[in-house]
Amino acid sequence: MAKQYLRVIGNCVADNGEQFVNPNTAAYLTCMLQDVNREVVVEELEKVVACLANEDILPTALAVLFNLFNDFGMSHHYGRRNIC
Repeated sequence: MAKQYLRVIGNCVADNGEQFVNPNTAAYLTCMLQDVNREVVVEELEKVVACLANEDILPTALAVLFNLFNDFGMSHHYGRRNIC
């Protein structure tokens, strides 16, 4: 069950590849939700990191961390105006 939870978390924080998004589109809302999801996961990051100790879910936990921090710096460096 932990693996399924991790997959859901990983999908919620994954970067969808949209970098320049029109604020009047659904893609913009998706980007904003990803930022909120990332904030929630970062607050509980130690729980995801603890999953690294379990060999059965290690690859999934690593994927979650990759999704969480993939392109995180770019989106927050430029702000949410035009970049997701």
